[in-house]
This record gives sequence, structure tokens and C-alpha cells, in this order.
Amino acid sequence: MKEVKDATSFFASELGRTAAPGRAVSVALEGSRPVLVETQALVVPTKYPLPRRMATGLDLNRVLVLLAAMERHVGLRLEDRDCFVSLAGGLRLKDPALDLAACLAVAGSWREKAVPSDMILLGEVSLLGEIGRVPQLELRLREAAKAGFKRALVPSRAAKDLPKTLGIAFTGVADLREAAQSAFGLE
Repeated sequence: MKEVKDATSFFASELGRTAAPGRAVSVALEGSRPVLVETQALVVPTKYPLPRRMATGLDLNRVLVLLAAMERHVGLRLEDRDCFVSLAGGLRLKDPALDLAACLAVAGSWREKAVPSDMILLGEVSLLGEIGRVPQLELRLREAAKAGFKRALVPSRAAKDLPKTLGIAFTGVADLREAAQSAFGLE
């Protein structure tokens, strides 16, 4: 075994640096170490009466809650669509900070719109569609800036407490609708 001293550069080289519908990047904490994570989603029409829901690397029950929140608060119609959500690289994480990336990856796949490739997404999504605080937000943003990301969507309640000297421009979003609008103009 060989120690990986800089997990960000190890995983960042694997991240897709081009924008594509269904791709969103976030920063997870593995212990106290920040790691960049690419969330991928594929939303396709189904030919069956009961659409499939699959998650790889994320908790399926959590993904089901996020899909329901997207349907309710952003107006995505997923009842006739199969939804597949995955973390790239075989990672398995339970970090709620990945919620916003998962939601916008799904929205992007459904609408064929891409989250900008220089944008990172951080926030826990509630049942009410609100974007909640995540622990160690400043550390996560510094790691994203170090990896070359220029912009971030963060919980609006946390944005006002962040220093402006993080090396990354951040926008506070209060809910899913506002996050989708900020990322790619979804109404």
C-alpha cells in the first residue's frame, strides 16, 4: 500500500473538467480530510409502469428523499423516468454536503443542462427543499479553490459568515429552486 498525501489532486485528475448534463462536483469529508467528489446522474424515460431508482455510492433511501424534494420543489416530473445516481470512482459516502450536487446532477440530466465545470456545490437538502449548513464549509471551499474551481453554491445561511479571502467566489442559495436557477437557469 502507498499513502496518498494529497487526495484532492489524486481525485481531481479523474474528475471530468468539462461540463455535461448529469455531472456535478462537491467536496466530501472523509474523516477530517476533504475529498473532491463527482456525482453523476442519468434520468431516462422508462417503458415500465414502475420507474427504477438506483444509487451507487450514496444511500438509496437518501436519494429517494432527494428525488421527492426535487419533484415537489423544483417541479421535475420523474414519475415516468428511471433515475440512476452514482459517485464516480467507486466512492461510498454518507456526507449530507453531497445532497445539493446529487439534486442538481439529476435536474441537469432531466433538463439536458450542465452545471458549469468551474462550479462546486455544497449543501444539505431538507424535505422542504431548503439548503442547510454543512460542517467545515470553509475547509471544503479552500480545497475546491486549491483544485481550480472558481465558483461555489453554498447555503445562504452560511454564506454571510464566510471570509471573502477563500480564493473562490461563492453564492448563497436558500432552496432548491434558487440553486437550480443559479446553476443553470431552471425555473
